[in-house]
Amino acid sequence: MLISVSDFLNHSNNEIRGRIQTHYQETGGFDVTDDQSHAWLKTIRVLREALGSYPGEGSRHWHLAFEYKPPRINRWIDAVLLTPHAVVVLEFKVGQSETLAADKAQLKDYVLDLLAFHRESHNACVFGVLVPTGVADAQTHGDIRPGSTFALQPDQLRTLFQNLQAVGMNVNPEVDPKRWYSSDFAPTPSIVQAAKEMFESSRNAAG
Repeated sequence: MLISVSDFLNHSNNEIRGRIQTHYQETGGFDVTDDQSHAWLKTIRVLREALGSYPGEGSRHWHLAFEYKPPRINRWIDAVLLTPHAVVVLEFKVGQSETLAADKAQLKDYVLDLLAFHRESHNACVFGVLVPTGVADAQTHGDIRPGSTFALQPDQLRTLFQNLQAVGMNVNPEVDPKRWYSSDFAPTPSIVQAAKEMFESSRNAAG
């Protein structure tokens, strides 16, 4: 579900949750449990708190994609923040009081999948943020660069969002939210070349 940050802030939590649920089910999601519904509400509240207090002019052009399902990948990303010069993968672990290695690996997979197989992400500054909502000792800052991942407490998202205007202004091409959201599956040239070389190698070995 793609929505501008301004529209997100102008609709109630329950309205946003309803739209996320509809989108999730339309894209093949399972029946929604009470725990899932609660997690969506918590995610919405955290993002509203972090984005609603940000006075930056540039945030008018920001968008959020909730329960984003990348092409040909049967997984849903909790949320993606799309700014003109960055793609921020947000993975929320609601109620979790520690940062788990498995969650870090999950987030890293999402980021690498986008960089490797999502056409509109190939040249973008894509990085990931893990948000365990019950943790008190998450990282206070992260290395904002393509492919990086780090964990933050919910109240640290505000500072991250405030810093995003300066990311990649002179380096990264502008991200078009609608084009990014509807992007097709497209392996990077290096992956295609590697696949060709593996195929040729196996064919020669068989011959």
